[in-house]
Amino acid sequence: MKNSLNIAAALLSSSLPILAVTLLNILIYNEISNVLGISIIVTLSTTALWLSIVIFKKIKKIGIINFATAIHATPDLDNH
Repeated sequence: MKNSLNIAAALLSSSLPILAVTLLNILIYNEISNVLGISIIVTLSTTALWLSIVIFKKIKKIGIINFATAIHATPDLDNH
């Protein structure tokens, strides 16, 4: 159950960079519809795909709660 929940959360979270870049790519292609625009679109899409894969693997491994929360610990100051 925990693994399937992690996979579902990872799929949802990793789809966000792809969705954001897709919307941005549509705007870029409307303004710059030549080779420069296409190269920018390919670069952004490749970066979003890589980021989505990294997010998916990380959430699948540690879970969505540990991924979303920040750890602010100061073990050196706790001893005083």
